Amino acid sequence: MFENPSRDNDYVVASELLSVEYLAIIWLVSEKHLPKPMAIKLVEKIILEVIEAFLSLPNGEFNGIYHEHFLISTYCSLSIDRIIDIVTHRLELWYEFGPTILSPYQCPYLVSQAIAEKYMSTKNVQKLGRLLRGANFCQIGALLGKDPLAIAKQLHPLISNGAILLRAPLSPFDMLPQTYYLMNTEDLDRIDKERNSDQRQLAPLRNVRNFPNEFPNESLKATSKLLNISGETRTLVHVSQSQLRLEHLEEPKGQVSIGSHLYIQRLPIEQDCRDTILRDGSLIRIKASGQMGKSSLLSRILAFAKSNEYQVVHLNFQQADRDIFENLDLFLQWLCASVASELDLEENLGEYWHGVLGSKNKCTKYFQRYLLTSNELPLVLGLDEVDLIFQYPKIATDFFGLLRSWHEKGKNEDIWKKLRLVIVHSKEVYIPLKIHESPFNVGLPIELPEFTYSQLEDLVVRHQLNWFPKQVERLHILTGGHPYLVRQALYQIASGRTDWENLEKLAATEEGIYNDHLRHQLENLKQEPEMMEAFKSLIASDSPLQLDSRVAFKLRNIGLVKFKGNLVIPMCELYYRYFRQSLRIE
Repeated sequence: MFENPSRDNDYVVASELLSVEYLAIIWLVSEKHLPKPMAIKLVEKIILEVIEAFLSLPNGEFNGIYHEHFLISTYCSLSIDRIIDIVTHRLELWYEFGPTILSPYQCPYLVSQAIAEKYMSTKNVQKLGRLLRGANFCQIGALLGKDPLAIAKQLHPLISNGAILLRAPLSPFDMLPQTYYLMNTEDLDRIDKERNSDQRQLAPLRNVRNFPNEFPNESLKATSKLLNISGETRTLVHVSQSQLRLEHLEEPKGQVSIGSHLYIQRLPIEQDCRDTILRDGSLIRIKASGQMGKSSLLSRILAFAKSNEYQVVHLNFQQADRDIFENLDLFLQWLCASVASELDLEENLGEYWHGVLGSKNKCTKYFQRYLLTSNELPLVLGLDEVDLIFQYPKIATDFFGLLRSWHEKGKNEDIWKKLRLVIVHSKEVYIPLKIHESPFNVGLPIELPEFTYSQLEDLVVRHQLNWFPKQVERLHILTGGHPYLVRQALYQIASGRTDWENLEKLAATEEGIYNDHLRHQLENLKQEPEMMEAFKSLIASDSPLQLDSRVAFKLRNIGLVKFKGNLVIPMCELYYRYFRQSLRIE
C-alpha cells in the first residue's frame, strides 16, 4: 500500500495530485515514525471523511475513473465499492437527524441544566456541560473514541428538548456541505426501500445501529454511558481544557488584559483616545462607576502610545502609602520619584528640590528640566484611581491645579507639548476648584457607557455560547449591560459552573454569583444615609423619579442608577430585585 508508484503501473500519479496529509503519512512510514497498520487505518479514515464530505453535496457524484486511478491502481488497495457503500449509508443516517442536526460539524452546547436534569442525574449533566464546550460531533467522537453518529444519536433527545443548543460549524468546517438538505421524492423512496430491505451488513456501523431508537424518559442511559469514560482514555476536565483547545476564559476581576479576545471596544471611544493621545499637550479624562472598564481602557491607551515609541508611565494612586497624602511636599516628591523610577532614571530629587520655591514649583521644575528633557520622545502619564486624592483636601486643590497648569503650558511651550495626561476617576468632583484651575473641564472627556445589546451579543459569542436572542435580551435586562455583571455571568456559564436558568433565578440572592458585589453596594449605601433614603424611594416607586441632583450623581457614581432625561431609574433589574428584598420594600 505504501510502495511508491512505478512507471509500470497502469496509471501514474503525480505528486501534485496527492494531498499534503497523504504525503506526510508516507514520510512518517518511510522514516519509521508510524507503523504501517496504523497508517493504513489512518488513510482509510481520511478517505472516508473526504468522500463523505463530497457525497454530502446534493448532486455529489464520485467519478469511477478517478477513484480507480487513485485508490486502486496505485496507493490504496481498499475496496472503493465498499467505501462508497459505507459512506452512502452513513449519510442516510445523518440525514435522519435532520432538520434537528444539519451537519456533523455543528457544535453542541448545554444551555439548560434544568431540562437535562429531567432525564439524567445532576452529576452526568455537569459532566456533559464540561464536555460540550466548543467541539463539534466529529471532534467529540475523536476525543472519546466513539463514532460521531453514535454521539449525535445519544444527544438528539436533549437537542430536541432544548437542553442542548447547536451552533453553526466553525471555520473551516463551515465550508463543508450539510448532511441534511431537501431531497427529491425519488431519493427518499430509494432510501426507504433500501432501509426496509435491511440487506447491508456493515461492520463499521454496528455500534451506531445498535443504539435504541427511543430513549426512556426517566434517564438517558446512552448519554450517561457516553459520560462514563474509563481512566484509559482522558478525564472530562482534561478534554474540556486541553483537547478542545478552548480560548482561555479570564476571570472577570480587575482590568481585561491587553490582547484579550474578551475586550469589547465601545467605539468611537477607543479611536478618539488614540487620536487624542498623539496630539501635543493633550489631556484625556476617563470617568465611569466602578468595574466599568476604566483601567482596561487606560492600559490600551498606554499600549497604543508605547507602540508609537512614546515614553509611558502608569501610576495607580492606590500603590502609595496613606501618609503620603497628608503632606503636599511629600506627595509631590513621591510623584516625581515614581515617574523617574518608571522611566528607569535616577531620582535626583536633591538636585531640584531645594530653595525657597514652593512644592508645586519644585515639581514643575523637576518635570521640565529633568523628566521631559531626559528623552526626546513624548511622555504619556496615566493617572489611575484619582478618586483617592478627593479624600485629601489638603493636597487635592493644589495637585489638580498643578495638572491644569501643565496642560496649559502644553499649548505654548515646546517642552510641555511632550507631556500628555490621562486621568481616570469614578466620582464627580465635589472639591472646590476654580474653573481655570481644574483639569476636569478641559481635554477629551470620556464617560464609559454600559454595553449595548449588540455588544453583549458579541461577548456571548466570544465566550463560545450559542444563545437564543431572548437569553441575550434577558441578560441585558438583568445586568443593564454593566461590563462586570455581564462578564461574571458569561464566565460562570461558559466555565460550566452554572447555567442561565439557575443564574437568573439566584442572581439577586445571597446564594447567587453576585452576592459579594451586591453586599458591597449595600455597604456603600449605608455609609450615606441621604443616598440610602433616596434610593429606597426610587426602588419603591414603579416609575422614574427626579431626585436631588447632588444625590442622584452620587448614586450614579457608585453605579446604582442611570439617568433618563432629568429622571433616574435603577441601573438594572438585579439591583431592583436585590434591594427590594434587602431593604424589605413591599
